[in-house]
Amino acid sequence: MNRSALALAPLLLAAAPPLAPEPAQDGPIAPATSHHAMATPAGRLDYDAVFEQQVLSGADGQPAATMSTIAYLRSGTADAARPVIFAFNGGPGASSSPLHIEAMGPRRRDATGLVDNVETPLDRADLVFVDPVGTGFSRPLTPSGGAPFWSVAGDARAMAQAITGWLAAHARAHAPVIVVGKAMAAPVRRRCCPCSSR
Repeated sequence: MNRSALALAPLLLAAAPPLAPEPAQDGPIAPATSHHAMATPAGRLDYDAVFEQQVLSGADGQPAATMSTIAYLRSGTADAARPVIFAFNGGPGASSSPLHIEAMGPRRRDATGLVDNVETPLDRADLVFVDPVGTGFSRPLTPSGGAPFWSVAGDARAMAQAITGWLAAHARAHAPVIVVGKAMAAPVRRRCCPCSSR
């Protein structure tokens, strides 16, 4: 999958009708990074957009699904203690694309298209948007592998794996963590409290 397709992912997913997710055919999609800048009231803000996937384990400890994240990371900062905001939509069954382009991301959609979002919290914290299994590019690895993730408890376990995995991969284990979401995300956040209450 090319980087242009990944860059357009939030818009494409927001417009797509709901479909039954197909199993991932060849494991995780390769990571992709692009570099951007925007003007804010405080000055120029440089940031990287990073697409990644993690492989989640099932109850038997075996690979069961992939979970996708798109992170917006302020460029030129090496502060391991910089706050990280993990954002996801209500669900299970809803991608994070509305939070990208209608709320928190560095670009938002208006009547003219995509414009810089001067209200993004990216100047104060890095942003990680998480798509639960079965949404966005997140997929079960077998035809019947999604069922354990499609409940509040299963969604919460997957989210906890995704958050702790992302923090470890990016050497951010000691960063302040903020977990935000819409609608049904509230019970998932409560069940994720071991990794969101720091």
